[in-house]
Amino acid sequence: MRIFDLPADEPASGPEFGLGPDHKFICKPTMPAGAMVNLFYAAQAEDKTRQAAGFVGVIGSALEGDDFERFNDLIYGSDINIPLETLGEIARWLVEEYSKPRPSTPSSGSRGGSTRTRATPKDGSSETASA
Repeated sequence: MRIFDLPADEPASGPEFGLGPDHKFICKPTMPAGAMVNLFYAAQAEDKTRQAAGFVGVIGSALEGDDFERFNDLIYGSDINIPLETLGEIARWLVEEYSKPRPSTPSSGSRGGSTRTRATPKDGSSETASA
């Protein structure tokens, strides 16, 4: 079995975006991988309602707390019309931003890297891999 390493450190901050000059949002430092997969399905949907729901879901998964609530209020409870194309642009931009390497801060208890030891199937010896 192959074991894949996970990042030991978390990005220091998440991306930021705005809708017009009055609505600024700060995103989480990381986005769940499943949200990125959902963007692919939303972009492929022929039904505009499914596209919109997918884009809003991806954007919502990047936001937390007050920013999440303000975004939902803007999308569902305001007179501002945000075009589907704009929602798609934001969702795609977020995935691009999360895919880029960003400065990170060590997670609690991290010493900058992780070491894993596992037995090799041939001779029972162990090998060490550092992240």
